[in-house]
Amino acid sequence: MFELDYNLDAAYGYVQSQQPGVFRVQGATGFCMRRNGQPIAGAVFYDYTGRSMWVHTAGSPGGHWLNRRFLQAYLSYPFVACGVSCLRGFVHAGNERMLKLIAHLGGEIEATLKGAAADGGDMVIAALWKEKLTYEPLAQK
Repeated sequence: MFELDYNLDAAYGYVQSQQPGVFRVQGATGFCMRRNGQPIAGAVFYDYTGRSMWVHTAGSPGGHWLNRRFLQAYLSYPFVACGVSCLRGFVHAGNERMLKLIAHLGGEIEATLKGAAADGGDMVIAALWKEKLTYEPLAQK
């Protein structure tokens, strides 16, 4: 059984367990998804400007966390509750699964940061623009 946990400590705890370089930011909010009580994914939203915000996202291997319930919460918070035009995040350029998801949702790569990853690889700045979303519940009609 999947459940969403809106406890920021739980969200940060999961994201930091998968991405050790993530640090706490004042004003952040987030959630984690649990399966049978165990955290399997998390999202932490931060640096809200009124027009955009940033997100750290992490999920367990296998993608079981990537379901409608997660996507609805993940996309509704920035675009519906906060009313931003753009959601941005840093993604390792070698994370083909996440880059494929971003493209599937109508996202794009805005920049490449050469050698910025902890392993020396590249990082990209990925952006989801509200007017370009293809996720049906939030797609612009």
